[in-house]
Amino acid sequence: MGVVRARLGALEDQFFSTVFFGAGLLFLAMIFASAAIAGGIIASYAIEPNVLLRSGVITFGRAVMYTISNVYAVRMAGVFMISLATIWTRTRVMPRLFVFLTYALALLLLVSSNLTL
Repeated sequence: MGVVRARLGALEDQFFSTVFFGAGLLFLAMIFASAAIAGGIIASYAIEPNVLLRSGVITFGRAVMYTISNVYAVRMAGVFMISLATIWTRTRVMPRLFVFLTYALALLLLVSSNLTL
C-alpha cells in the first residue's frame, strides 16, 4: 500500500485507499476460510468416510463454503472494484471508459450474488 500512496501522492484519498486495502484483505481471508473448510472436509473423508457421509457435516461444510465464496467474497470483490474505480476517478489514472466499466461490473457482482442460489 505504501507504493500506491507514494505513487499517487497528494491526489490520493486515504478513505478510499483504506477501503480498497480492507476489501482486498477481507476477500483474501474469505477465500482462505473457504479453502480451509474444504480441506477439513477432505481430510475428514480420508480418515472416516462412512461417518462423514452419514452425518450432516459434509452438507453443512458445503453450504458454508458456498456462502462464503459465492456470496460474501463476491461482494467484497465488488466493494474492492468500487473503491478502485473511485480512486481512478479522483486521480484520473485510467480512462473514463474503464472507470465506468469497473463500476458496472462491480454493481453486477453486488447484485448477482443473490441470483445464483
